Parts: sequence; structure tokens; C-alpha cells
Amino acid sequence: MNAIDQYVDALESAIASYGVMSIDPTRFAPASDELSEREHSAVLVEMLRVWMEHRWHDGNPVSLEECLAQFPAVHFSEVDLENIREEENRQQAIAHPYSTQRRGSKSAMQAFPAVGGTWGAFELLAELGAGAFAKVYLAKQNDLAGRLVALKLTFRESFESYWLATLQHSSIVPIYSTHQHDELYGICMPFLGNTTIGDVIQSARGYTSSSSKWWTSTGNLKERDPSPILSTVRNRHSRIDTLLESVDDDTMGELSQGHGKDPIEISNLQTSPLASTVLRGMDYVRSVVWIGSQLADALAYAHEHGVIHSDVKPANILVASDGQPMLLDFNVAYAKSDSRRSTISQSAGSDDEINEPLGGTVPYMSPELRKSLSQTKASRRNTVDGRTDIYSLGVVLYEMLNGRLPAPKIDARHRQWSNSVSPALRSIINRCLECDPNSRYPDARSVQEDLEAQFHLRPLIHLQEPSLFERSMKWAARHPRWSSSVSIATLASVVVCFLVAGLLIRDEAIAKSDWIRRITQLQQRLPNTLALLSTCGVAPDLDGEAAEQFEQTMALISRRSGRVTSPEIDPRWFEGGIAIPEGLRENVVQMISLAKQQGYNRPAGSDRLLRDRDDEFEGVEFLRLVQAGQFEQAVKPLENRLIKNQRDFFAWWLLGDCQHALHNETQAEQAYTVCIALQPEVAVAYFNRGMARWSQGQFPLASDDYRQALVKSQRWPACHLNLALCRQALGDVPGAVQELEMAIDQDFRTVSVYRLLSELLAQQGDAVRSSEAIQLALKVQPRTEQEWIDRGLIRLGMDPANCITDFQRAVQENPLSIDARQKMAYVYSEVLGDPVRSLQQLDEMIGLAPKDPGPRAGRGVLLARIGEVDKAKHDAEQLAHFTTVKPIEAYQIACIYSLVADRDPDVSLDAARNAMRWLNRAIHMDESLLQIAQIDPDIAWLKNRPEYIEWIGARNALRQLEAFGSDSTLGEEEKDQ
Repeated sequence: MNAIDQYVDALESAIASYGVMSIDPTRFAPASDELSEREHSAVLVEMLRVWMEHRWHDGNPVSLEECLAQFPAVHFSEVDLENIREEENRQQAIAHPYSTQRRGSKSAMQAFPAVGGTWGAFELLAELGAGAFAKVYLAKQNDLAGRLVALKLTFRESFESYWLATLQHSSIVPIYSTHQHDELYGICMPFLGNTTIGDVIQSARGYTSSSSKWWTSTGNLKERDPSPILSTVRNRHSRIDTLLESVDDDTMGELSQGHGKDPIEISNLQTSPLASTVLRGMDYVRSVVWIGSQLADALAYAHEHGVIHSDVKPANILVASDGQPMLLDFNVAYAKSDSRRSTISQSAGSDDEINEPLGGTVPYMSPELRKSLSQTKASRRNTVDGRTDIYSLGVVLYEMLNGRLPAPKIDARHRQWSNSVSPALRSIINRCLECDPNSRYPDARSVQEDLEAQFHLRPLIHLQEPSLFERSMKWAARHPRWSSSVSIATLASVVVCFLVAGLLIRDEAIAKSDWIRRITQLQQRLPNTLALLSTCGVAPDLDGEAAEQFEQTMALISRRSGRVTSPEIDPRWFEGGIAIPEGLRENVVQMISLAKQQGYNRPAGSDRLLRDRDDEFEGVEFLRLVQAGQFEQAVKPLENRLIKNQRDFFAWWLLGDCQHALHNETQAEQAYTVCIALQPEVAVAYFNRGMARWSQGQFPLASDDYRQALVKSQRWPACHLNLALCRQALGDVPGAVQELEMAIDQDFRTVSVYRLLSELLAQQGDAVRSSEAIQLALKVQPRTEQEWIDRGLIRLGMDPANCITDFQRAVQENPLSIDARQKMAYVYSEVLGDPVRSLQQLDEMIGLAPKDPGPRAGRGVLLARIGEVDKAKHDAEQLAHFTTVKPIEAYQIACIYSLVADRDPDVSLDAARNAMRWLNRAIHMDESLLQIAQIDPDIAWLKNRPEYIEWIGARNALRQLEAFGSDSTLGEEEKDQ
């Protein structure tokens, strides 16, 4: 039993024994030091939700503020507050079934017409519910024979009426008409009763907590006592009929003033006694199954017409007087397809695009819908589809059967069930409640088919029957004559003969179905696994997630016996001709190769799969080139491969890695953008594209990518570090400090974080905290190439001779590191005065990145300084062929020519021209380099040349002219004023 269950069960036991009004919830709360901070807040939130639920059910509502007052010393997070607030909304919705949103302000509510008055042709008899922007009334439509209707009034127009008008289904509440009057919009709907699934759940609590076993009712098709569903409808119906008979013009006036009967009870059709219903004679569980199948049919119909409800919950499901369940409230529904959005918008007479998913109710909201609320509109369309309604339906069915909500993110095997729920029905609902939408039913039609099969006691269609005993009971119920003792004895010998053959055929079919399902899940999971494995080597904070993803992915290709997975590769992966989609086996081999490089434990048979298959695949050869650092050699073959198959995710990924390593950041950005288009849920793709954009100085775009990565993978502190770098570059020092503090709060205490924090604090003038951050940085053991480099930079100002050791450790971590060698070259040359060792590092850098002009420019300057004129000139001439150079690199080329001319008078004229050309180009790109040139000894020769003096004079004259022109313009403007 986990911590939440332990404390909540104790609270519920006390409430059951003594009543909720006699219980102080604080007496059952854990002490703050008994649990971790996260566990402690989770327990308190769940206890308050349970306490609130029982208070409302007991007729003594309690608000969010009253709940928080129970624990005044506890600071609840925004997520905690939202969870408690949603429980309050849920209880309000149960009490007021037509309420779809939080209640609005008092002033907004007062702006609606009062009960007893009129609105247009409608006489308002009673208020049925209220939301933030709407009220629902029981009304009499006087211009149409005085019929009773449900009238929804709102201050803002929505697309709900268009959804209701276009979806004609027996389990979706229809619409009569729309109206506009007194700046209010109205939707007129038939009034079919006021019983909702929320009322049913409240009435059925005693039944769902009973200990009756599921097999006592399975197969019994004879009529029995009515289920709690019909009892609830009948009770409310009888009260309503009595009230309607007593309502006349005089008493209606009293009701509007709050006298006499409760007007909220006037909420059903003025009809004859309850109509015949299919629910008559059913027990409660079969009634729930039938209701679920009707709702699944309605959702499938809506999805097939391009509409997603997105707020399926008990309060939004009406149980009509004939027992028919009907979906209410399409206020936050949305269209999935672009064409559907355009069609509805045009029919609504609006140029605006139809609304995106706005939300729902948290306890019934799917995980992907919760996550989408923080995404952009474009991302929402790609991440939320009809499977979100399947999840919500699963929550509703679970609550109907068990009297409580399912615990979020819990394994199906550990979910608690009422004894009255059979294994097959549990299996259906568990499939609906899968956190991963790819593991749920693919569509609502499949849910309907399985629920109908369960209702008619047939074998499930889309799931394997989990219980042979239940399946036999279903068969016996469908064939009562054949299931008698005499018939069974007669057929026993025949059954035995066919049993073995049938089981073999069945097992083969099940195995085939399981294989297809595993292959489908493998295709969906592999891109993210490959991305994580290829990145975690340089980002250790991803190692845990990468290992978990790899383990889950390997489980899909491992041997299985029933529900048990063996740590061994399924032998079918070694067989030729087995049904494996094109490219999938190659991706699996790439994944195992990456895992082997990271040193992960792999199932038995992994090395054999590598040995037997890797020579067949060119994709594995590309991966070897990348792993060996031969990026330039890998680019062209990868591009040729992508010409053949433009949807090869991992080929695009490797191409992006190669281009990034070669400092071709524009091409890297393009490759990662394609990866995102192919797999928008892979968080690492946004992170890598952010790095490419950051390298190009696109700091706002890079920030957006890091935020998207955080949305996909919420606990990723390295994103906060990179966001801090972006904010620093944009001049937002306080924001950068805040991002670093968030990373530290997530236990990301690295050298890089503390070094950057020290630098930012120093910019803010906080010398004390800046020094403390440096000391913390030196206490941390570096783990990555970048952390060793950062520690070396810290020690550069303290111990220049030994900082080289840190840069060497960075090279050990990544033998392909350009940055570490660049730092070593600088220290050897500028600090230690050892040009020979500096040249060694520069030579290695040029060998690793021959198309990067930076190392060659640095080497040219150093060669010119030590008198190697010919070699320096050669480097300068080679640099002239590079298509793009950075400002500092152009400046270094000018320095080369200045130093060469100073040492070789024979070339001084050409060198002066080249030096001036490159210096002018550098300063044109970055004017701050002119200040460096004023004091740089490398360019001293050039500064004494007449060309330079004339150029400086011309620049100064131009600036004076520009300033004079600006002043003259200002003067004219002042005169005009």
C-alpha cells in the first residue's frame, strides 16, 4: 500500500464510522518529516479531495478556501491547487448537472435574467445550472405550444450549436434552435430530464462497494430487480411529476421568490409514467456496460464526423427518462481536421478559425490533453485526437463501477476494482485508461464493439479474453440448452477432440495479434529511443530516461510466454521472411549498437542480432562513421539515402548531428526541423535544434525550442541552462539567473551551471554570491566535456599551468572536441608562451574540422608571429576560399597579413591591401573589433600605413557627417514644432 492509500483509507474509514461532519482531516495527515515534500503534498491533496467529496455528498458543501484553511502552514503548488479546484468543480457539476464551467463572478451572474421572468418567447421556470459564462434554465416556449425546453444562455457565441446541429445521433442531445436577445445568445434544446451519470454514481455508491462476485450475475439473463440507474431516474421522475402538477401561475411566482417547492426539482418532462427501457431487468454492471457501448457509439460517430468532445465526464452525460444516455455540452469540442474547421467556420459565418481544444475537467482529462494545454495551437492538433475521449470514457466507466476515480498513472495490474466487475470488463476499461494513447484502443468504434460483445456475452473482439472461466460462462449463457448436464455429457467427447486443435489455432491467432501489436508499438517508440541513446553520451542528465526507454523498447522485441517477458531476443528477429516492416529491423540494430556503446545491459541474443544483421544495413555503416567522428564522410551518403526515403527519421537525425559537428548550423537546423515534422513528440529534437539556432545567434527561436523540449519532457534541467544562455545573450540577466536557479532546484548542480551563475551574479554586482558560486563549481566533479572545459576556464585565472589538465580531460571525454583544443592552444600561446604546443593543438583541430576557418585563422596568426611567413601566407590564402567566416576570423586574417608584411618587406604592398580589405570586412560585421585593433600589437604594422590612416580619417569624417545630418534634421523638426 502506497503512502496516499494508507492515509486516505484511514480517513475514509473514520468518515464511514462517525460521519464526515465529525471528522477533522488534520488528525489523519502525516507529519511533514514522515514523507518527502512531494509525497507529503500529494497525500494532503488527495485527503482534501476525499473530504470535499464526502462533504458535498452529505449536503454540506466545502470550498477550496475552506480546504486550504485546514492546513494553513502548508504551501500548495499551483498544480496542487488546480487538482483541489477541479474536485470542487466536479462536485458543483454533480449538484448542477448543466453547469459546464466554473461559476462566473457575482456581477456576471446577476446580468442573466431571473427565474420567473421571460427571455424572448421563453418563460423561465427554474435554473438548472450555471457556469462561468452561461446559465441553463428549464423554460416554457410559449410560441410553440408552451413546450418545456432546456434553454442555455451565454454572453459569448460559440460553435456548440453547430456541433449539436451537425451531429444527429440518439446518444447526443439534439438542438431545436438558436436565439439572440438582450445581448445574450441562447441554445434551445429538448428537455429530456435532469438525471446525469453524476447522480447515478452518487446513488450507486452502496452497490459498488458491495462484496457480490461478478460470476454470480454473469450469464443470468432473466429479469431481476431494477438497477440503481432506473431507480435513480424513477425517483427523480416521480418528484418532478408531483411538482409539475402543482405549478400554476400563482405558485410559479412564489417559486421565483424562493417560496414553496425547490425550483431546482422542476426538471423533467411533463409526460406519462416512465417509458419502456432496455435497462429494465438488468443488473447494475450490465446497465453500465450498455450505457458505455451507447456512449462509445456516440463518440465514434462524432469522431467519424471530425469532432472531438474533449470533456466527457459524468455531469456531461444525461440519462433520459427512457434510460438512454446522451452526451451534453460540446462547448469545448473541436474539429480535428483543417477541412472540418474551415467548413464549420464558414457555416458559422465567421472568418476566424474554429476553436482549438480548450481543456476539460482534470480528473477525466487524458494525459496528452493536459500536456497540450501548454502547447501551441499547431502542436495541439498533432498530439490530441479522438483517443482523448476514449480515456475520459474509461474514467467515467471506472467511476460508475467502483464509486471512485482511478488513481492516475498507476499500472493496470495494481488498479483496485469492485468484486462485481469481471476480468473481461476490467480489461476493456484498463485499455481505455492507458496513459500512452498508442496503447489505448485505436478508435471509439473498437471500444463500442468490445462493450457490445461483453453486453451480449460474446467473446471480446479487439482484446484477448483474460479469463477462460468467464468465457465459458458466457458461452453457457448464450446456449442454455447445450449447457445442461445431459447435453454437456453428450458433447464432452466431441469437445475434448476439438479442444486441443482449437487451442492451438487460438494460441497461434493470439500470438500473431500480439506480434502485430508489438511491431506497431515498436515503430512508435523507436524514434525517441534512438534520439535519446545518441544524445545521452554528451548529456548525462538524459542517461536515466534513455536507459528506461531502451529497456521498454527491448521488452517489445524480447521473447514472450503469455504475459511474461523473457530477457532474451525473440527468435523471430533472426528468421528471414518474418513480417517486419521495411527499415524496422535496421532501426533495431542501430538501437542495440548505440546501447552497446553506452554500456547498457542488453537481453541475450543482442550481440547475435548485431553480428548477423549489421552488415546488411547501410544505416548501421552511417552510424559507425558518426560514432568514429567521420562526420564529413557520412554527410553525402546520408543525403543520398534520404533522396530514396525522405521519411527516414534516424537518417535525418544523423545528418543533423554531422552538420552540427561540422559547424554547419543552418543545415543542422533544417535536418532537426524535418525530424520534428516526422516525430513531433521527440523532445531531444527540439533541444538539438535549439542548439543549432543558438549557434547562429537566433536566441528567441532557440528559447522557443528549449521551452518546447521542456513541455515534452518536463524535468530536463539542461533546458533551463540553455535557456539561461539565451536570456543572457538577449540581455535578460535576472531571467537567466532565474533559469539557473530552476536547474539547481532540479539537482542539476554542475560546473557549467555554477560558472555561468557566478558570471551573471557578477554582472548584477553581487560579488559575494558570485564568489560562492565559483567555490561550489570547484567542488563539483565534472562529468562531461563541457564541464571539464568550464572548470579549466575557472582555474585559468587561478592556476594557469594546471588548467591545461582540465582541458586534456575534456579531450579524453570527447576525442573530437574542437573547443577543448582551442582553449589549450590559447593557454599555450597567450598565457604560457609555448607556441610549439599551441601549434600542435591547432593542427589537430584543423584535421578534425578542415572546413572550419577558425582553427586555420588562429594557426596563421601564430605562424606569422614566430616568423613562419610562407606557412602563414598559405593559411591566409586558403582562408580566402571559405564562403563564410565570422567577424573575429576575418580580423585574424587581417592580422596575418599585417604580421607577414612586417617581417617580409617584399610583400608589404599586397599584404597591406589584403590586410585593409579583411579588416574593413571584419569591422563592417562587428564594429567593436575596431577598439581591439587600436591596441592589438598584431596589427601595429598596418596602423602605421597611410592606407590605414586615410581609412580611419574617412570613417571619422563619415561619422561626423552622419551626426551633422541627424542634428540638422532634428533642428528642422524643432522649428516646425
